[in-house]
Amino acid sequence: MQLLIRSLAVTLALAAGASAQAAVESLGVGMRAPALEHVTWIQGDPVAAWQPGQVYVLDFWATWCPPCRKSIPHINALSQKYRDQGVHVIGVAVAPRPGQQPTKAFVTEQGDGMSYGIAEDIDGRTSATFMEAASCFGIPTIMVVDRKGELAFIGSPFGMDETLAQIVAGTDDRAAAIAADAARRAPYDGARKLAAALEHYDTLDAAAAAELLVPCDEALAREPDSPQIAYTKYMLLAKAGPKEKAAAYGREIVAGPLAKLPKALHLLAWGIVDPKRETARADRDLELALLAAQRADELTQHKDASILDTLARVRFWKGELDQAIALQKEALAVAADSGQKAEIEATLAEYEKAKAGG
Repeated sequence: MQLLIRSLAVTLALAAGASAQAAVESLGVGMRAPALEHVTWIQGDPVAAWQPGQVYVLDFWATWCPPCRKSIPHINALSQKYRDQGVHVIGVAVAPRPGQQPTKAFVTEQGDGMSYGIAEDIDGRTSATFMEAASCFGIPTIMVVDRKGELAFIGSPFGMDETLAQIVAGTDDRAAAIAADAARRAPYDGARKLAAALEHYDTLDAAAAAELLVPCDEALAREPDSPQIAYTKYMLLAKAGPKEKAAAYGREIVAGPLAKLPKALHLLAWGIVDPKRETARADRDLELALLAAQRADELTQHKDASILDTLARVRFWKGELDQAIALQKEALAVAADSGQKAEIEATLAEYEKAKAGG
């Protein structure tokens, strides 16, 4: 299921285009913000250029992303608070997933609860220009363009209020922000290469996967508790082999850096059972996927539809059809929106058909 996994999945997926496109230049706080060109405007007046004296708050999001949806009321409140102070809030929809609720339908459904401008990425070009160039691999992500057309902030919408107020007032500590953002971006050069490898995972052979384990281990040395890098290493080991080594490492990270992170556990489980991958079922570690998915489900108290859906997929592939169907029905009961419900219902029909011998 390609719903949330998943800010962590986007950590890897959004990076892929950048490493494949050498033309994507580095972007960070203190630099001139690129124009918002390659988008379709869904709501509000198009912004062709950053006007001097105006502030622009760009919220990169997607309809399938629960943290993005959670942040919408706060983003909307900020747009109302600052609209008379030359501040323009723009939600930039990125990272589309098959089966997601269409952006326009989602925005219409929100009504006055999402009253700011909305633009949708075209062919990933805006993701490349902004997100990938700035080494931002998770959504929601906020970028603030100041009154001079420079990037003043890159980060999460949660806890950004004081910084935004300072940017609007022109009192933010730009030197400190530039230094902090440069430090954030520094480790990600290798991460882009690794993300590109996962984006084209099906075409990656064992030798190439083994080569990529070197920068992966270097990244882990810098960030030993990084769930994203741990996931990447597992996926590379699963390709490079031997299977026993991948299995041991997978169980190590489920008990270690991923242990209390339901999204990361979910990402690992889905990485194993994603039906769109070409890996033969016999070569997938379903027991590890089960371990990760069950732990993620426990941490979310059986209330996360995406995690329940993934756990059902594991059970289905293990031949446990009754359990798969029961879990899929649970996922349907807690689904967040119409797009998610439709996708879960389609998968439920697949399982029921299989049980009926279809």
